[in-house]
Amino acid sequence: MIEGQSLIVTKASGIQTVYEPDKLRKSLHKSGADDATINFILQNIKPQLFDGIPTKKIYRMAYAMLKKTSKETG
Repeated sequence: MIEGQSLIVTKASGIQTVYEPDKLRKSLHKSGADDATINFILQNIKPQLFDGIPTKKIYRMAYAMLKKTSKETG
């Protein structure tokens, strides 16, 4: 992903919209992740994003990282 450019993601409905990391942040927070873990996940997902990526794939990657991080710390 190129800095300063808006990334387009594809929602489950097929609608394309601009990627909003705050939505992922809120979802991870609701799952019980702390701020440090959320920041780590967002930083590690960012390079893997590409235009048109399904939001489902983004969430799958994020929750896989969260699960792995939880196992390592707990």
